[in-house]
Amino acid sequence: MMRVQHGGDVWSVSRLLGRSVYDVIDFSSNVNDFSPLVHQCEDCERSMFLYPDPDLDGYMDGISSYNIMEKENFVLVPGLTYAIYRFLSFVGRDKVVVGTPTFTEYRKAGVVGNKATYLPSANIVDDPSLVTRAGANVVFLVSPSNPTGDVIQDNELRGMLEYFLSHDIILFLDQAFVEFASRTMAVRDASLVNDFPNLFIGRSLSKLSGLPSLRLGYIITNGKNVRSLKDKIEPWAVDQHSLHLLSKINFASYENLPSLVAEVRERFIRDMGSLMFRVVGEPKANFVSFRLPDRIEPDKLFDTLAVRGLLLRSLWNYPEFGDKYIRIAIKREEKMRILLHEVRDILETG
Repeated sequence: MMRVQHGGDVWSVSRLLGRSVYDVIDFSSNVNDFSPLVHQCEDCERSMFLYPDPDLDGYMDGISSYNIMEKENFVLVPGLTYAIYRFLSFVGRDKVVVGTPTFTEYRKAGVVGNKATYLPSANIVDDPSLVTRAGANVVFLVSPSNPTGDVIQDNELRGMLEYFLSHDIILFLDQAFVEFASRTMAVRDASLVNDFPNLFIGRSLSKLSGLPSLRLGYIITNGKNVRSLKDKIEPWAVDQHSLHLLSKINFASYENLPSLVAEVRERFIRDMGSLMFRVVGEPKANFVSFRLPDRIEPDKLFDTLAVRGLLLRSLWNYPEFGDKYIRIAIKREEKMRILLHEVRDILETG
């Protein structure tokens, strides 16, 4: 099988197949395919000869407006993964619980240390005291979760935060895909940072913009935490090209994104269900995970589709799943029809 560590690794697949990366439809990468940012950067070449603008607050208007919050609640970072890797050093803590299943980078020692405890996210939501019993003072949770797309509900999040606050526990809530699930949820959850100083929310602009090479994200937290984080992030961390593109993002264009994604996602789930692919969890974002039908050999499915220019994400390196499970990004309808046609053809031809 053409196994890759992450979604979006079209480079490895293109080298193996000897074909251009631009000839691959990448269903392994969960980036915005419905309203991606397309912009010619006229000043990018000239700005390469300048240091990036150190005053990042001037680029935060769109983020602030989208989340209906003051700019003082945001810290711009060069990609959400950057913040994940450095978060423990930012807050000066090292006793960690990670909710599972989760983004595979959280399992690296450099992210959460060598002594992290892994617990099912659903169990943590139901009983936050599990974190205390694990001796942790930091929790990493993802909502919508990766790879299943399940979300933490408002009452569940508030209940956990109240418990964590009373026990001096910090929650890092990874919401890389929340804009694909619900604008209401994105705004509501962001507003909690002013009530809970122990809450840090991470968001990705790379996925929302549809430009994964744009390494840009942000953290939402209260003003005191923001000032502390800014003091610990090196100068010029965000390049000027990314800042320029950020200034061009029309966040209002993403208002209908959740409904566009949901319509295509639910239809695709029904179509794959008719082929005996069993959906995992309750997906609410721009991707769906399935268990393969028993009669399908994983290697043959992945390799055949890759040869035909379609890349899926095997969950082979998720301990909770394995190579009989796949994650498929939700793209525009015409791309989903191409994938569905090819899957049907593989099933019919054996």
